[in-house]
Amino acid sequence: MSAGVHALLGVADRRVSGSALGALREDVAPDRGPVLVVGIGRGTLLPDLCASLPHLRLLVLEPERTAWSLAAAGLAALPGEWSRVTLSPEAFFDAELPDELGGAILMDAMGRFDPQERAAVLAELAARLPRGAVALMGLPSPERARRVGAHVFAEMRVGELVYRGITEGWPEDFEVMRWRSTYLCLQGDRVLTESTVEGLSRHPSTAALRSEALAAGFAVEPLPGEAYWILRRR
Repeated sequence: MSAGVHALLGVADRRVSGSALGALREDVAPDRGPVLVVGIGRGTLLPDLCASLPHLRLLVLEPERTAWSLAAAGLAALPGEWSRVTLSPEAFFDAELPDELGGAILMDAMGRFDPQERAAVLAELAARLPRGAVALMGLPSPERARRVGAHVFAEMRVGELVYRGITEGWPEDFEVMRWRSTYLCLQGDRVLTESTVEGLSRHPSTAALRSEALAAGFAVEPLPGEAYWILRRR
């Protein structure tokens, strides 16, 4: 896969609305520890996070090497944030997390874990968040594993070239999907570069996620009109 095309199409990364980040910001506990960000992908959200959560320490985990490299390049362009943003290439279960956290952000992270791992992640967060502190959790799309036909998920023009991303997915079992994504660099009808990657992701139902969060000791607060929940430590 071309990292350059991947980075340019990073504009298609899921963006968190100001209202969702505002809901998180209201109830973080910065005196207790950093805000843990589990999975930042290519890092296109870093400027938004830094702007929306000023003065808060951020501990960001991104174990996928290409994504981490792109996120690190993005962070390099934000020298004013270096003193408060730690970008680690470790996976959640490999990282040495602080004993206490001020908050947490789970972008699309729940799609990376099986049910047992999700329970363990939520238990680790519950053990580190003070009562009343919150985590912002993204909901997987689609909610359940199903066939998703090929479609353009991102396209942008830079100079005379067009960069296009096409993806499609198939169910592997009740919550696992296989995705195939193709990244193209085009000049008119000419294909200059083309690369295709496949990967698996999990798509647990909202009912399953709610049950897992409640069992871990969180209250679930859906954000109206958003594909995110606030999980509040009880």
